[in-house]
Amino acid sequence: DESTSLLRCTGEAGVQHYFHADCLLMWVKTCIRRKQDPLCPTCRGPLQVHSDRMEAYLGRNSASLAAEDVRVLEELRNSGPSPGPSGAPSEWAPAPLK
Repeated sequence: DESTSLLRCTGEAGVQHYFHADCLLMWVKTCIRRKQDPLCPTCRGPLQVHSDRMEAYLGRNSASLAAEDVRVLEELRNSGPSPGPSGAPSEWAPAPLK
């Protein structure tokens, strides 16, 4: 669901794919173990994180998550905003982890 997703791909294949943190966390950790940037498991496009939603998710769930999961999600959140198409800061930031 686009309105509640924490992660999405950039849509380089013509369609953006949206993911909740719980759904994509295992995939991101697998990419990190392989020393690869996390890419969309559907189209292999680069991932982006919605920093505000990630912050809220961590605030609600960090006590129930494994320490490694919190660390990975915090790294994603801290990747910083990127400019949107208009040049203004976007709520979606790249998720370049290795």
